[in-house]
Amino acid sequence: MMSIYRRNRMRSGTSNIILLLYSWRSSFLFISLLHLLQLHVNSDFLPKINIVMMVHAIKVQQEAKVIIRPSSITIKRGSRSTDQKLKVLSTKELINQEDDWNTYIELYPNNQKFDGSFLFSCKDVIIGTPEKKVISFQLKTNIRGPSVTYQKWIFKVRNFRTKKWESLTRNKKKKSWTWQVLSSKHISTNNDDEEGIHSFNDYLDGKNRMKVRLYSNNKKDNLNVDYMAIILATTTTVSPPTPLPTPSSKQLISVGDTWTYDLGGSFDIQSYNTKVVMIDLFDTTKDQIKSIQNDGRTVCCYFSAGTWESWREDKSEFPSWVIGKDMDNWDGEKWLNVDKNVVKSIMKKRIQLAADKGCNAVEPDNVDGYLHETGFSITSQISKNYLKFLSQVAHDLNLLIALKNSAEIVNAMEPLFDFAIVESCYKWKECCAFFPFVRNEKAVFAIEYPDDQTNLCNEFITNRFSPLFGNYPLTSLWFCSQTSSRSLEIEAHKVRESDMNIRTIPKNFHRDGRNLLTPWNSC
Repeated sequence: MMSIYRRNRMRSGTSNIILLLYSWRSSFLFISLLHLLQLHVNSDFLPKINIVMMVHAIKVQQEAKVIIRPSSITIKRGSRSTDQKLKVLSTKELINQEDDWNTYIELYPNNQKFDGSFLFSCKDVIIGTPEKKVISFQLKTNIRGPSVTYQKWIFKVRNFRTKKWESLTRNKKKKSWTWQVLSSKHISTNNDDEEGIHSFNDYLDGKNRMKVRLYSNNKKDNLNVDYMAIILATTTTVSPPTPLPTPSSKQLISVGDTWTYDLGGSFDIQSYNTKVVMIDLFDTTKDQIKSIQNDGRTVCCYFSAGTWESWREDKSEFPSWVIGKDMDNWDGEKWLNVDKNVVKSIMKKRIQLAADKGCNAVEPDNVDGYLHETGFSITSQISKNYLKFLSQVAHDLNLLIALKNSAEIVNAMEPLFDFAIVESCYKWKECCAFFPFVRNEKAVFAIEYPDDQTNLCNEFITNRFSPLFGNYPLTSLWFCSQTSSRSLEIEAHKVRESDMNIRTIPKNFHRDGRNLLTPWNSC
């Protein structure tokens, strides 16, 4: 399929035709036709044609339904028949007033209101990626019992994020003891940005299971269940492969560069005796950034990409339903649900702000929500997808971008990031996780908060890390001496790539000389 999108006369005898081509086959046929025309028709009659093709990359969405059947039942009040296994609910077999004891289970209130729950395992369903996701679900069941005017039997589903039960359906027939198929409303999980519309992950517990509650409003009668299933409506987006974002070509940050933090905003430029300066994106003006750069320094602008901060100027842009639990030890700061597009949109604005102010690089912090109690189901894969998004936005704006901490996913993320910033890797014995950056000639800026930094300078510089030491609020900083750096410069450049997996620390570092796991060989 083909359509001429625009024809623009450029100069006498020459035309530009911009084509919107919906398939490579149509583009090949059309170009061949034009080529034949230009060969066989007088050039004075047919103007020379320059062709600019725009190949329309069509994303095809394939829809499918996935049927999930109950894997277990737990009864809080009442009981059930035990002659049948739960698998009898996998098939709908009975209609009208048919009765086959072996094909259904019976639920008994036992002189109290019945209350039970069914678990549906979704561990084999691929969910939560941009390519494939659940857009809605509904419950279907086949039941038989008393009339709705005599006794109500109610089905609800658990939302684990809100910790509430949401209504699905209930018995409806006024005629008693005849089979009725119930289909609940479709619960939409398609739009992550509208309040009241949830992600499918909200309905999964820690073991990827959905939970449906069934209870009665009185103790008058029993209920028969012949069939029960959750129907997932899924979409799979098939699109042309897109290349991963590639790091910027600007060589403004290199292995071994000295650096400092000034998140408090002192802007004492004379004290910036370092190559790289980390400053706060919001608290620094465009003129201040320019003044720092005038002496040949690189400016990296800090912002939190994973938390909501009560003092930021854009705090009101975050809807309440993407703001989660408090962040430990930081008043006024709460975790964000980075799986939501509304959060990504705000972070894109922040990176644009960094570009507008003239920052050379950005440092998105708190991107390791998968390690914390955020109030949301943030997995490492969700964090990887989010980091890939941030990297792409930064590189599109010609900014360098740092990977902050996140040691567990360094191998997957290193190709997308220009350098790394890591806190307390020595304390947690995970510095070696960041060797992939050093191997690829990318800087690793390491900050430690030790009581005594003795001997640490030599270790960090030997392994080609750029160390910095400070108290935790970063109100005081200590640097490795220039003498120490120069004396180890030659040794650092002699480090072989094959040595980067395991690094030996001088024996005198450990008083008894034991062969212990160290921050350089424990990964």
